[in-house]
Amino acid sequence: MKICKSCMKKIDGKAKKCPFCQTDQRGWIARHPILTILGILFISPFVIGGIVGSSVENQSGETEAPKVERRSDFKGTVSFDGTQFHVTSLDTTDCMNARLQINGTSYTLSGYTLEAGQSYSVGAGQFTKGDGTRFNPFAIKPQNFSVSCGGDNELSSAFGYWEFK
Repeated sequence: MKICKSCMKKIDGKAKKCPFCQTDQRGWIARHPILTILGILFISPFVIGGIVGSSVENQSGETEAPKVERRSDFKGTVSFDGTQFHVTSLDTTDCMNARLQINGTSYTLSGYTLEAGQSYSVGAGQFTKGDGTRFNPFAIKPQNFSVSCGGDNELSSAFGYWEFK
């Protein structure tokens, strides 16, 4: 037995309608199955999108690397002994995908990483022009030397420049 929601009389516990006042005793969802289905279909994409969106936002927030403050200067020394250039990185960060150039943009050597605190000896003949001509220190005097850093760290786009006397 149960009590009718409307007239408050005792009725059978399994009754869908009150035999006295004919009030439907089922819950709203059972009384309106089509509206319930439409509501679920309409609202569920927003709920799922909100859950997935917040999940993706949390994941990207956890894995996102902090913004790197870029520097414009490469710290180092360069000397030339007549056949080799001696390059020393005085920086605390690697100069990745470095581009080394002699006499402006005439002769280039690209694609190396100059590790922080390391020294390198580079033969003058390793530098080439765009047409493949190698630098010849016996025919051409090096006037200047530059280092441009690439990569994705604080030295990305950093530059160093040295002149020879």
